[in-house]
Formats: sequence, C-alpha cells, structure tokens
Amino acid sequence: LARGRESQGKVLEAFDTYLKIASLAVEADLDSVIEETGLRATPDVWARGRIAAMVSKADSTSRAELEKRVSSRWTEMKSQNAPIVELRKFAQVFGSMLESGRSAQFELAKRLALDGSASGFLQAEQDLMNLQQFASSPSQAGEALVELAELYLAKGLSDDAAELYRL
Repeated sequence: LARGRESQGKVLEAFDTYLKIASLAVEADLDSVIEETGLRATPDVWARGRIAAMVSKADSTSRAELEKRVSSRWTEMKSQNAPIVELRKFAQVFGSMLESGRSAQFELAKRLALDGSASGFLQAEQDLMNLQQFASSPSQAGEALVELAELYLAKGLSDDAAELYRL
C-alpha cells in the first residue's frame, strides 16, 4: 500500500503508511524484503529506509509537507515530555533526514547524558558525534561539539572537553 501511494505521488499517504509499518515492529523478527530477495530486515528498519528514500527524492513542496508533519509530531512529543523509548524511535527514523529529527537527537542525547549510566553516556556521546559529523549547518555542528564538551566535563574528562572547545 505504501509503495503504491508513493508511486502515485501521494507522498503524505505513503509516509503515514510507512510510519504505521515502523510502529508495528517492536523487537520483531527479520522478514524478507519485498524488493530484494535474500535480504532480511525488521519492518521498522525497512520502513525507515523507505521513508529516507522517499524524502531524499521528494520535490521541495512534498519535502516541506513532510517536514511540517514531522515537526508537528516533534512539537507534540516535546510538550508531552515523551519517554526515552519513543524519543529514540523518533530520532532513529527522522534524525538523519529532517531538521526536527536532528532536534530529537539532541534532546535524546541530553536525556541519556542525564541518566548517569555508562550506557547512557556512551549512547549520548555517539549521538552527539553523529550529529556533529552529519550536521546540516556549521552552527549545528558547533552546537553538537559544545554539548559533547559539556558531557565530557560532567564525566570529569576535562582534557577531552578542552579539545572540543578548541575546535
């Protein structure tokens, strides 16, 4: 259904259907991918790939509509202080392709850093490094570096933090 909507140029309908597919899979088994025999993926990973492909080839009008829809969802999640699990899913799907997804990645990294666990620290560090590397603007890359430096300072890694501030 989603692929059909996409081929008809009904980007928002395809997008909504892909999101439904992605939300169905929580620790699902690997399924065969329709387009690629021999390839197996969980439904959420497959849907995420289809959404990314659709966004990358969308015209400016369709892309703006998609960004508006995702931004609206992000605003709703922030106002409800969404749990980390939901925030992580949102950031995984939209983080690399849309501005509101990158905002979600920043928020996720901040929340993970605050939890105090070693795994939270490592995940926050990884997310911030990815944000810095794949930033959509120099100011966003700088923001990720500053946030990472703050994380290092909180963990007593002042030399590492100083190097990031230097950058």
